[in-house]
Amino acid sequence: MQKGLFQVVQGNRGTARRIRIPGVNIAGKTGTAQVFSRKKGETFDHMKVKKELKDHAWFVCYAPAENPAIAVSVILEHGEHGSSQAAPIAGELIRQYLGIVPVKALEKK
Repeated sequence: MQKGLFQVVQGNRGTARRIRIPGVNIAGKTGTAQVFSRKKGETFDHMKVKKELKDHAWFVCYAPAENPAIAVSVILEHGEHGSSQAAPIAGELIRQYLGIVPVKALEKK
């Protein structure tokens, strides 16, 4: 189980690979929770779905993966995608907790 969670962030094809922090291994799981059901085979135009019917997005993680010091859970009502919406928030919380300044912030100085 832990190897799978590790691959979500650290793996080359992991759904949350964009939140990697150099020198810190993060393990986590992205997810989406449907707000409404549809009939088998039914399709719909995603762009026309009302906001209150869009899927919930979530991401849970811990870091460092080898000896966790922090665990984070982010749930965004109607956020649609855990990997692109919830995971970056969790990554920023881990950076803040560990006192790691993002590279882009260093480039501005």
